[in-house]
Amino acid sequence: MRNRTLRACAAILAMSASGFIPVACGAVNETQPAATLWRHADGSENASFLVAKGTINVRLDQRRMDLPREAIERWICTAARAVASCYGRFPVPDVQLSISIGGESGIQHGVTYAGRRIRISLGAHTRQQDLDNDWVLTHEMFHLACPDLDESHLWLEEGLATYLEPFARARAGTLNVERMWHDLVRDMPQGLPRGGDRGLDRTHTWGRTYWGGALFCLVADIRIRERTLGKHSLQDALTAILNAGGDGREHWDIERVLAVGDTALVEPILAPLYRELALKPGGVDLPTIWRRLGIVVRSGRIDFDDTAEMAGVRQSMTAHMALSNALK
Repeated sequence: MRNRTLRACAAILAMSASGFIPVACGAVNETQPAATLWRHADGSENASFLVAKGTINVRLDQRRMDLPREAIERWICTAARAVASCYGRFPVPDVQLSISIGGESGIQHGVTYAGRRIRISLGAHTRQQDLDNDWVLTHEMFHLACPDLDESHLWLEEGLATYLEPFARARAGTLNVERMWHDLVRDMPQGLPRGGDRGLDRTHTWGRTYWGGALFCLVADIRIRERTLGKHSLQDALTAILNAGGDGREHWDIERVLAVGDTALVEPILAPLYRELALKPGGVDLPTIWRRLGIVVRSGRIDFDDTAEMAGVRQSMTAHMALSNALK
């Protein structure tokens, strides 16, 4: 969730007796992300992580949690590295992550403020399984990579984070690929226009904002991969936007976002799709998309048809994206 009110935040760094000490996230392998050192002095619950050229300044509520600090460290680094692997770096130079403890268990809420601060609520009895299955922190970190847009285009901000999060987790190996596609097949229909709906710019229901935006991204990603014969993807357009300065700290108009994204492609794809789905209801044939990708639902479970027309596209969408050793 993106909150639009905050424009500045204080950087809170790891403290020692002699001052602030940034601590780098270690390398990860396919199954186990390495933890940083969580350094704190005199009971301070502050730390700073260096992840892929970005600093995550963490403030943890001092009330007791059942989980050890190392589990929180791994959770933060795993989410940050999943996002960084998509862009080749962490989206912003620094961000404040405030973790409050309240309630019983689980990751309860997340909000991103103007590309500068993320606030997450954790239950005091949160389990390791809750952190392993969490999507909220990754979703919020993806907001750091998208410029702030006018209210009518909130669907693109939320849609990008909703779409990118499961793919990033699947590529990182923290989300089962079958489960990812199962959830997308189940949830994507919530983004389809209903009776009386207009385009994404003009219908601001929850389903159209989050899943309508994600549906736009899915169609864009497939269209780009098809037309470029697999040489480009939606991520290339998004990386071009970020590298042009379009991160969560900046306000851009939608025309600039689409134009910069399209410059990374062999032909304009984002702007025409915007006119197709944002200015009028449009139509997306999800059953045909799933069939062409080789995604088959049988008795509530997902099977893959590797002989399908776009089976290769499907496989490339979840292919592992390694982060350069220089950025670890």
